[in-house]
Amino acid sequence: AAPLVSILFACLLLKSGWIFNHEVCQLTESNKAMLVFYSFPADFFVALQEGLWGMYFHYDQANSYNPVLWTMAWELKGSFLAFAFLALFGKVKNRLPLYAIFVLLTFKTLYLTFVLGIMLADMVYSAEGKIFCAALKRQKFLSWLLLIVGLFLSYYALNFSEVYDKMNFQFFTDQQMIVEEFYHVLSAAFIIYALIQSDLLKKFFAWKYFVLVGKYSFSLYLIHAQILVSVSSIIFLKLFQAGWSMSACIFVATCAGLLTTIPATYLLHNFIDLPSSKLAKRFGKIFE
Repeated sequence: AAPLVSILFACLLLKSGWIFNHEVCQLTESNKAMLVFYSFPADFFVALQEGLWGMYFHYDQANSYNPVLWTMAWELKGSFLAFAFLALFGKVKNRLPLYAIFVLLTFKTLYLTFVLGIMLADMVYSAEGKIFCAALKRQKFLSWLLLIVGLFLSYYALNFSEVYDKMNFQFFTDQQMIVEEFYHVLSAAFIIYALIQSDLLKKFFAWKYFVLVGKYSFSLYLIHAQILVSVSSIIFLKLFQAGWSMSACIFVATCAGLLTTIPATYLLHNFIDLPSSKLAKRFGKIFE
């Protein structure tokens, strides 16, 4: 329900004339990719269709009311891939050859995320995985090395530096995002592996405030773009037109966006996402 509400909220903003990403992009001549978004008239029924099934089955980012929802189709199909893998091979004791096969089959797609996720979960929860994990844990340098490599890969972007440009090998397609996604997936896997193996990192990220951010992260993910193109953008425009410096406009607009995003995230999580999740769990128990 939370993605649907975020879409309807964006539709309301667009209908009310409260979205200003085009004006900001034209004024600053930066991040022109943002000009693609919200270049269409608001239509409640189109927004409703997107929120109910469109974002899962025929998503179009340029015509979406919430551009960050491009992940939802992958999450849906990837979840079924994970369920199918566990249903077919969950009782196989040595799954390492299977993981190698599935990595080869998915390494150019975002399905690789789910395969690596199953592997990492295996290391934590299965008996064989725990033994393997314990053996690797003795190699302490490996965890820190993968953490450093993971952080390095997390910044990967073409034309960002000569080092990153040289990592665009020929086995990738010519589509830039395919290259970036591949390295970002590896980055996430390496960082999570380091977290699994390091007691120090586990303790650090178990800090209650990090846990709190994680609790609200999905709602934050759903609502932040709408705040950026509305509240932050209008404040930036008003201040810039009043003669403020660019840096001052950015600072104040960012602060205003954060102050608006926090309560919006809280409301979306507690009054939409949490109740709908509880309802879904009750509904799921019917089929157990």
